[in-house]
Amino acid sequence: MPLDTPLNLPDSPTLGQQYNVGGIVWTWDGTKWTSVAPTSPTYLLTTGGTMTGAITLAGNAAQPLDAVPLQQLNTVPFIVPGTTASRSAQDRGADWVNVKDFGAIGDGVADDTAAVTAALATHKPIFAPYGTYKTTIIQASLTGAIWGGPGQIIDSQSNKRGPILNELSAPPSVLGNWANLLQAFNGDLSRVPFAIEHRIGGSTTLGQPTSGYRFTPEAAAFAEYFYNTSGFNNGPSNQTGRTGAVMHYMSAFQAGQGDLIPYFVNTLVTGTSPGATSFLANPAGTSLSHQIAAANDGVYLQGIGDISINDNSHDVASVGLTINFSRNINTGALGATWMGERFQSKGTQPLDAFWSCSGPATIGLDLASMTIGTAGVAMPAGMRIYGNATNVDTTHFSRYTVLGTEWLGYTAGAGWQLAVGGAQRLTVSSTGLGFNGTAAVAKPTVTGAKGSNAALASLLTALAAYGLIVDSSTA
Repeated sequence: MPLDTPLNLPDSPTLGQQYNVGGIVWTWDGTKWTSVAPTSPTYLLTTGGTMTGAITLAGNAAQPLDAVPLQQLNTVPFIVPGTTASRSAQDRGADWVNVKDFGAIGDGVADDTAAVTAALATHKPIFAPYGTYKTTIIQASLTGAIWGGPGQIIDSQSNKRGPILNELSAPPSVLGNWANLLQAFNGDLSRVPFAIEHRIGGSTTLGQPTSGYRFTPEAAAFAEYFYNTSGFNNGPSNQTGRTGAVMHYMSAFQAGQGDLIPYFVNTLVTGTSPGATSFLANPAGTSLSHQIAAANDGVYLQGIGDISINDNSHDVASVGLTINFSRNINTGALGATWMGERFQSKGTQPLDAFWSCSGPATIGLDLASMTIGTAGVAMPAGMRIYGNATNVDTTHFSRYTVLGTEWLGYTAGAGWQLAVGGAQRLTVSSTGLGFNGTAAVAKPTVTGAKGSNAALASLLTALAAYGLIVDSSTA
């Protein structure tokens, strides 16, 4: 008989009267309930004496309940719908232990030390229902088990532990091979709270768009939607006094050796796209992607967000971002290109700046350790380097940068030009040099006799030494 609908039988039944409950007709003989319809099989429910309360059963019977006392019903095997193994409620409950099964109260006031200690002694995963369980147990002892559930344990220092509490204090007994898809989970994962193997297969599973880019959240290992209508900003022109809504918050504390890495992504890319004529058409791997869009004028879109690094008055080293490249083959096939970073402006209006820096620094761009390459900076014609740009409005970054009047630039056909005080002072081209706004000309050759003019001879010698003329004069 499927008992997946609770049986709520009357507290004070009439002897011999029939009751239709859950699609089965029951009768009470003074000591037990007996099913009379359907006639096969027959089910018996007994209190072992006088009935004192309503009987409620739920589950799926694996066999008829043949005069089993109610206090022993948890030992009767049953099959969960859709499964095949017959197990009792008592057996199922033993997979995890519940602190309340050991007498815990969970009101944050009563001393639940004994109950929690007894649960720990089972050496099984422990479930803590919603509540706060006050104990005098030290934190190190609490982490000897895997904890789950919404409840929190208060330790001997009156601190609440996380609802999901776990600590690894010894090496795993076996390591998996995380460079191999089939062997990654061969290691000892008994102390890993979340170990997920997520696979996507099938050539059409993620769709086959003919244009644009398609994401499929329904195929993701984690699909989350974060919706916020709260928040505060104190100032009308800055971010002083501002709240932040956080979807994932992590606090990491490094008190050991080596590196502490809150997030590590290991991506391996294999396979190619048949008929690809560019590397852009082949499969790609990434560790982080964003898509941020505006729904109102004036909002602030920030790609990666702030990364704040503070020495807290300690003498330390810091590198904001390190990307290690290991390129060992360079055939140029399919136009394959390696770049440290690439910024792409795709709108109809120009960016205010691709790079913007503020605050004190010894060097703005340091290429001193770069080797082999011959181009430290590559610019197209028409661009300039400004030497006295200013921006007193650091709140709005580069939008209000004043470029000034001192610059060095390259103009197609004219060559390099240097301007000081807004006036062009020097032009350098393949033809030669030009001064104070004049076009560049070839280096002139001076001929004729200097005669006895010592000053002229000295001048010609000096100009020739600077490479400005060819001195072909005679004495």
